[in-house]
Amino acid sequence: MRYQNLLHEFLDNAPVLDSSLCKRAPLLSVSQLESILPNFKRKNGYLKLEAALRYVRDGAASPFEAQAAILFGFSCYKGGAGFSNFSLNRRIILSRRAKHMLQKNYVVADLLFEPNDGGVPVIVECQSKLIHDNKASYLAYADRALALETMGYHVVLLTYATMSSLKAWHSVVEHIRKKLNYSKPRQPQDFELRELDLRRNVLIDWKTLGF
Repeated sequence: MRYQNLLHEFLDNAPVLDSSLCKRAPLLSVSQLESILPNFKRKNGYLKLEAALRYVRDGAASPFEAQAAILFGFSCYKGGAGFSNFSLNRRIILSRRAKHMLQKNYVVADLLFEPNDGGVPVIVECQSKLIHDNKASYLAYADRALALETMGYHVVLLTYATMSSLKAWHSVVEHIRKKLNYSKPRQPQDFELRELDLRRNVLIDWKTLGF
């Protein structure tokens, strides 16, 4: 019963959730899941949960960001792009010049990729349809991208349409690899099938999950 009590304790202390999937605070953090995992060691599903935790990341603020993180972060053997050195919703303190441009002290990057020697850090901004339909929001993002470029970041604006197109997605992945000075990871012979299977399970309407 100890593992059940631990799980109930975490859930009881979780914040009240908004009805919108995009605004829900996480019930548990990765570190919390890792801390309670040993209590499930003799239970069915333990090995699957342990394996899944290797691919879980804190910080996604929307289903779009979570989907992008999965496609970027899963290994090639899981059908992903094989990136590992990135974080979600990282706060970036602005330089004096960038502060003047944006009239703020910091911004939060949707996905921030750390480069190898000789590369440049890459920020991927997940662009929703709402931003494209709203001229003021779109211009604000353009100013933000320019300010970050003055600080040495390379900014990639990723739309859901681009992520959904396999050809466009491959172009984005290769572009980011070059900017980061990453070599292309080794891929299994059946990578194309693995990639299609991952995308079929990830690029869905997440509001339907569990129903």
